[in-house]
Amino acid sequence: MGVASGPTARLFGMPSTATTATHAGFNCGLVRNRYELTHTAVPMLASAQTPQIGHDFPVKLSQAPPLSAAGILFGMSKSGWSGMALPFDLAPLNAQGCSLLASVSSPAIKTVKSDANAKYTYRIPQQLNLIGLHFDNQWAVYEPTVNPFGFEFTNAGEGVI
Repeated sequence: MGVASGPTARLFGMPSTATTATHAGFNCGLVRNRYELTHTAVPMLASAQTPQIGHDFPVKLSQAPPLSAAGILFGMSKSGWSGMALPFDLAPLNAQGCSLLASVSSPAIKTVKSDANAKYTYRIPQQLNLIGLHFDNQWAVYEPTVNPFGFEFTNAGEGVI
């Protein structure tokens, strides 16, 4: 590649193994990272485990913008939070197509890895009184170009210990 006298251009190609691309600028620079730009990837919440007392319970985020910030929203209800009914349509906040699906009592922030994934692990104490406890969670992903609100939201997770 050549040496640029200005900022490096973005190159867009599909699939991620493409050997040609469309450029969005005029300068050249060394390609340092690449990821597939599909416009169809929607961030997703998932866990392959069952929450149990005395065990860790990982909740995964996939298909998020690489190196973005994401918050896992944890709460005890999927029907209401702070006087509002859930699910709550976020369109009035300029997040068209997004809904808040879980109450928020203890959020945590993570950084999405370069492979578009993140994980938050709940440490469930060895306490018998937690058996049968119901909880809900959802990821909120910072993506300033997706809508004016700047966040997109995943599906919700629901668990019973």
